[in-house]
Amino acid sequence: MTDYDWNNARPYKVKRTGIKAPSSNWSDIECPFCQQQVRAYWWSISGGGKRCLCGAKHNSAGMTAQPIKKKASA
Repeated sequence: MTDYDWNNARPYKVKRTGIKAPSSNWSDIECPFCQQQVRAYWWSISGGGKRCLCGAKHNSAGMTAQPIKKKASA
């Protein structure tokens, strides 16, 4: 399981929203870390969040956090 650094999270930008039949609401959001746009279905982002192509995670509060890099053990 990946841990995320929510203490240094940044807000993401919602570029547009829509609905896909029969009732799936979605938003295209721009990642504040890599500037890629990803489509996030509302049911997905309100649950466990939506993972970005760069590995960051977007949540329903409008924030994006990067994964915590684990230090290699010697």
